[in-house]
Amino acid sequence: MTEAGSLSPVSARSALHLASLLDLSTRAAEYDSAEPILNAALLSVMGRLKILRACVFRPVHNQFEPVLSKGLKAISVPTFELSGPAFAHETPGAEPLAKLGVHWLIPLHHQGRVTALICLGKTMDGVEDHPDVRTYIDLMRSILAIAMHNAETVLSLRQTTLEVERGAQLVRSLYEFSREFTGVMDKKSIIRLLSLRLMGQLMTSSFALLLQPDFGDESVIVNRKEAERLGELLPDVLALTEPVRTIDLLETDPLRLSFERFNVGMAQCARIHAC
Repeated sequence: MTEAGSLSPVSARSALHLASLLDLSTRAAEYDSAEPILNAALLSVMGRLKILRACVFRPVHNQFEPVLSKGLKAISVPTFELSGPAFAHETPGAEPLAKLGVHWLIPLHHQGRVTALICLGKTMDGVEDHPDVRTYIDLMRSILAIAMHNAETVLSLRQTTLEVERGAQLVRSLYEFSREFTGVMDKKSIIRLLSLRLMGQLMTSSFALLLQPDFGDESVIVNRKEAERLGELLPDVLALTEPVRTIDLLETDPLRLSFERFNVGMAQCARIHAC
């Protein structure tokens, strides 16, 4: 405290740092993915420390790939070891970042691995070496690491829940599917039920059922007039022995060229057992 009862410059600056961290913690808790959290952190630290240039990298296949950039050229660099905040010009492997104007390297860790790398330029006030600034950086790292882990955990739980719900929906659909076919013995009734189920379950806008020539008089059954041209695929499709997706075929495969010409996404072979 000063003689007039006001805070000293250092204490006032520390109080502002604390207020900034509390605000960042509140905002980070509002997001459910990593990128908005990192963006909020970048804007917060740039405003608090008066930094004009900053960026964020995330590790992807042994490379640090840029996800956010403020005033710095976005480049990719090979990953390098970093256990805590460090200066770019003193860190092996960070030379390309130092040349861009990066001064600070601030890694975020989870279970011993780097999940993000925050890069900051120099401050306008030259406070890089102040102890209270280092404390501010360390606290920010802890807040962000926890917020990102929580967000990614919630996202993972949501994806798992969605997959479970899809699986349950598929089981229910298959049960209803089999129940509808119970007792149906003639081929035409099976085909009619199959076409209705395909249209509802797959939510496809256009499809065709291509049948073996010995099935009956009608070898191509379509749900829409636009699908009538799919009958030209009849010989090739009936030769399939397993499900085929167009994107899985080689670009030079004649079947892929045919599928792409008719805008076919997938072909499924099946056997119908009926009287």
